[in-house]
Amino acid sequence: MKSLKVIIAVLVVLVATVFIYSCAKDGTEKQSDVLSEDLRTETRAGEPCENVMANCGGTIWVPSTATNVQLADYPGCTFEISYRVRSCPTNKFDLEILNWGPWPACPAFDADLAAAGLGAGLFLQKIERDLMIELVNLYLQFPLVNASIPLCGVGGTMSIGFSIGSCVKFCFIPIGTPQGEFTKMRYVKIPCGEACCRTSFEICREANGKLSIITSTTQGTNNCTGQLPQTPCPIISTGSTVCVPNCQEI
Repeated sequence: MKSLKVIIAVLVVLVATVFIYSCAKDGTEKQSDVLSEDLRTETRAGEPCENVMANCGGTIWVPSTATNVQLADYPGCTFEISYRVRSCPTNKFDLEILNWGPWPACPAFDADLAAAGLGAGLFLQKIERDLMIELVNLYLQFPLVNASIPLCGVGGTMSIGFSIGSCVKFCFIPIGTPQGEFTKMRYVKIPCGEACCRTSFEICREANGKLSIITSTTQGTNNCTGQLPQTPCPIISTGSTVCVPNCQEI
């Protein structure tokens, strides 16, 4: 019975990934991205937090291609997110954002990033947390996931969480086309040191049908100046931020 539940959980993740990708805007271009597997491997090989405080530590991650979301702060702009997901019995999921960026270009976002100056890391951290919320909301729209949300006070909660470094820096990664022209910029967070924290979303359905979503964050250290080891950005990076705290409450 346990094996059957594991198989069903994996199938839910696989189908949900296909569903979310199919909901992405049709404008997503299929390019030969230098990001792909090489960049994921290079930036994630030393990730110390993916199994810390996780719902499904040790289970298989299922990668997604790209998902498009919009943010209230940037009307008319679309943000592409590359992420991965894993699940385990019962009603438990882990999500991890691998990289993201506006596409097509969003002048308002670019202007705000430039204006942030030395505060660019905290600016990007805030944007990524907004993207986390949108990604969770999108994931909950998948029919099988939505149908599994328990009633509040009866069946516990559905848990979706992100295990992340307490301190991170963001690398700026240009993405190329087959012709060698750079058309996109992607932002990839890299943990500073090995301190971890977790952001969790606990979901249940109220009697009136509305969803109750409670977020919580387990705090790690906020002293990011002395975090070691400092993982370098990929060699294709065109810039990076300083190391910033990454565990503020949503």
